[in-house]
Amino acid sequence: MYAFARSIALLAVAVAALVVGSVPFLVAIAGAMVIVQAADAVIGGITRDRVTTVGPALTAVAGLATLIWLAIG
Repeated sequence: MYAFARSIALLAVAVAALVVGSVPFLVAIAGAMVIVQAADAVIGGITRDRVTTVGPALTAVAGLATLIWLAIG
């Protein structure tokens, strides 16, 4: 639940950046989201919990792809 709450807070800030229209701010938030999700995946791997490994890992990959797309475009 802690990781979920952290991710929801970052998502709320990302949505605010979209509403305001600040691409650099959105890139910074996306980077933070990728780091948080990747760290959660590592912790899930250490504890050998598939759900807390795979879910955050997939979210981190999707976030990284979005971050690259934002940085290029």
